Amino acid sequence: MPGARRGGLLVGVALIAASFVGAGGAQADRLSDRRAEADRVQADVAELDHRLAAAIEAFNAAELQLQETERAIQENSGQIEVTRRNLEVAEDDLSLQLVADYRYGQVDAVGVILGAGSLVDMLDRIDLVRRTSSRTTTLIGEVLTFSKQLERRGKTLGRQRKARERALTQRTERRAAIRAGMKARQQRLRTIAADIKQIIAEREAAERAAAARRAAAAVAAQQAAAEEPAAPDPGIGGSTGGSTGGSSPAPPEPAPVAPPPPSAGGSSVVAAALSQVGVPYKWGGASPSEGFDCSGLSMWAYAHIGVSLPHFAAAQHAMGTPVDRSNLAPGDLVFFNGDNHMGIYMGGGQFVHAPRTGDVVKVSNLDGYPGYNGAVRI
Repeated sequence: MPGARRGGLLVGVALIAASFVGAGGAQADRLSDRRAEADRVQADVAELDHRLAAAIEAFNAAELQLQETERAIQENSGQIEVTRRNLEVAEDDLSLQLVADYRYGQVDAVGVILGAGSLVDMLDRIDLVRRTSSRTTTLIGEVLTFSKQLERRGKTLGRQRKARERALTQRTERRAAIRAGMKARQQRLRTIAADIKQIIAEREAAERAAAARRAAAAVAAQQAAAEEPAAPDPGIGGSTGGSTGGSSPAPPEPAPVAPPPPSAGGSSVVAAALSQVGVPYKWGGASPSEGFDCSGLSMWAYAHIGVSLPHFAAAQHAMGTPVDRSNLAPGDLVFFNGDNHMGIYMGGGQFVHAPRTGDVVKVSNLDGYPGYNGAVRI
């Protein structure tokens, strides 16, 4: 019996141990499943963010178009007022001239000349006829010119007002698209379980902490660095040397294109942008008080060195001089996903940007950031 009791005890211990092992394995599987689900959720949200970024930049484009149209209308309206006043003056002058022509007999120039009492009087009358005729012709020409200008500008104003209506409609539609995108994003996050939310929150917290460390290191490096002319940054690109291998000479490479000269205020632009690290993302935002979107941050930062940029990523991309990724320097503007996102290159393979709804101005690594599609130097 004692042997049987010991045997039964060993079996019981083994079963208990096996149950713990089984429970641990099941828990590990469940954690792996939840992490995989968190990956799927984050991928969904990233796709929604990508669409939202495109909608925000489309809104910025409509806003810029509206502003340009408003300026054109204002300028044209001012020119119409000036032309109208000029026309009124010309019409008044012409009326007075026609009265003078009648008074001095301009309607019958031959009679005026023949009525002269002497040769000297006749010469004076000929000169008067010539002068009054010339002035009348000039005034008639001015009236016709101002009338045509007024008509042309009126038609232009009509087209501009229609363009303004289109821009207002586009802005309204794109604002609605942004709100719909933000609602879809919120709904997707509301549908997930608490443990998935926790996993995502921990990942985002870790990323923000890493971004904060990058920003602090960048600020410290800026403060420690002496003021020097910017040079091509070694943080991006590969080695330019090395053995070609084999006995055959390598084919000649095309002559490299010289990069544009570094931006004189690049370091100041970077410093301004870094001063806003931690400020919340806000679509349409372009100031510390309201927050920033991506093109709003670069517009605000460049304003610190007296450079005016439009609040639209694609327009900023078109303004600068293209620069190769291997020649990036502080202050260069970098663009992603078809100009639906952008940032300011800092050096060391990093850039500062306002990423997306729910995030803050932060520092990210350029390598590995998705969708890079070019850079320019302002």
